[in-house]
Amino acid sequence: MKKLWDKKVQASITVEAVLVVPLVLMILFLLISLDFYIHERAWYTCAAYEAAMLGESKGRTLPDCGREETILRLTELEQAYPLPGQKIQMGVSAAKEELQVEISGSVLEITGKAGLKYRVTASVSRRNPTEIIRKIRNVKSLLRVES
Repeated sequence: MKKLWDKKVQASITVEAVLVVPLVLMILFLLISLDFYIHERAWYTCAAYEAAMLGESKGRTLPDCGREETILRLTELEQAYPLPGQKIQMGVSAAKEELQVEISGSVLEITGKAGLKYRVTASVSRRNPTEIIRKIRNVKSLLRVES
């Protein structure tokens, strides 16, 4: 009777393992995919803001408002990305008042299907530093005169 009981216990452990192991593996792969998604989105957010700020600062004197500088910096940052991934789409719109960078793509899931999609937008408004400095100096001079 004891031998029969031992065989039933071993069989029940096997059945439980067949049900639990795939569930645990699926949750583990889902967490790894989510980690790749968060990392890639954060990395490209920083890249978009860096390129937008560089394009804005160099675009004050250029006729294309810094669009070419921004695109060049984005391609450099895309090539420097440490993890291999799917191709991203980049868009840059430059105007007198604002420079906007948009990056979209998707993370390659561990299962092989294109899964989690992301879109990152970074915009920088153009400011004329000389006008701002003059306004600050005017306010300071008004405060000195009144006191």
